[in-house]
Formats: sequence, C-alpha cells, structure tokens
Amino acid sequence: MKKQVEINKVVSDLETLFKIGEDIDYKSMRKGRKFLINKQQFERFEVIGMLQEYFADKFIEGGYLLVDSITFVFTSFEILEGKPINHNQP
Repeated sequence: MKKQVEINKVVSDLETLFKIGEDIDYKSMRKGRKFLINKQQFERFEVIGMLQEYFADKFIEGGYLLVDSITFVFTSFEILEGKPINHNQP
C-alpha cells in the first residue's frame, strides 16, 4: 500500500534526490515547487526513472506531479496542489 507524503516533504526529498544546490557546476535548481534539472546532470529518461522510483511506494497528499514539456537545457517538473484536471470527462 502506498503511503501519503506531505507536499513540503516531497519537495525536500526531491531536492535531495536531484542534488539541488549541492553541485553548482550543473546549475539544476528549484523555484518554489518547480524543479529545473540540467540535462548535463541527468538526462530526461533518468529524471523520469528517478521520479518513478521515488513515487513507487508513495503519493503526494493533496497534490500531484506534473512533468513539463521538453526544453533544450532542462527537464522540468512541478509539484501542484489539488487534483489534475481530466479533460476527457464530460
């Protein structure tokens, strides 16, 4: 059974997982709940894999993760409050 994790704990855990602020050569960063992971540090497929592994046994209490579209330099994702909008529902 998956366990609930508070948004702030998820942000803190992911900051540690992606070494935000530890390795200034790669310039990965966090702005609020939005993460910008420099592709010189981790390729997009690595970021997705690390997120899948992290969330394998947990979910965000009162929120969700949104992976943004591809950019040349960064893989970006954001922790959002609420529930995702399902555009397929009438």
